[in-house]
Amino acid sequence: MRITTNSIDFGQVTVSLSRGRPLTVKNSGKFNLRVNIGTLTAQVGVNGSGTFDIPKGGHQSATVTFQPMTKGKASQTLTVTSDDPKHLSKKIKVRGVGK
Repeated sequence: MRITTNSIDFGQVTVSLSRGRPLTVKNSGKFNLRVNIGTLTAQVGVNGSGTFDIPKGGHQSATVTFQPMTKGKASQTLTVTSDDPKHLSKKIKVRGVGK
């Protein structure tokens, strides 16, 4: 399992507006891969979360979105798990600032 990023930083986003960033999980192995893209709580969302089977050489895309409801810093960790014995879990730091 390969993931396009280790962290997502939205920078400053105006309260009530939203900004999205892509997240791609790639299967670089020789066999099909079962992956679960986790969820996040208020202010940060994942469009495309859930469990997927990715064929060898394939990928699964999702969009992580930050929509601050208040001013200030926000930080969460998105967990992606798989049945790849070498990469069972990957944690992605997600942060942004409501302005």
